[in-house]
Amino acid sequence: MTSLPNLHPAIVHLPLALLPAAILFDLAALVRPTWTWLERGAALLLILAALGAAGSVLAGERAQEGLGPQPETVRHLLHEHEDLAKKSLLAIAALALARLFLSLRDQDRPRLTALFLRFLLLLAAG
Repeated sequence: MTSLPNLHPAIVHLPLALLPAAILFDLAALVRPTWTWLERGAALLLILAALGAAGSVLAGERAQEGLGPQPETVRHLLHEHEDLAKKSLLAIAALALARLFLSLRDQDRPRLTALFLRFLLLLAAG
């Protein structure tokens, strides 16, 4: 399948890079409300970040299976890491769905609408 023994370290950086990029696109869209491509780009980046986070969680679970027996403290840290990853995945997926809904709702409008909701989503992303 691949020559990499563990894909998790390679995949985990995707959502870590895309989330700040989406925030920057959203900020730019607030400055330039007629440039709807910025707003739609932010939504797309969030969706890609959510997909990357899902892939990262799956790759992490697979990597954990291949570790073999671990001391109790290491197992505890791995489970804590996994729990945080799943919570992060849920948060970014919810954020991506909200942004997708907002983008689809505004797809035929030449300017940004629902500014209060956009500010809330931007705060949540931050």
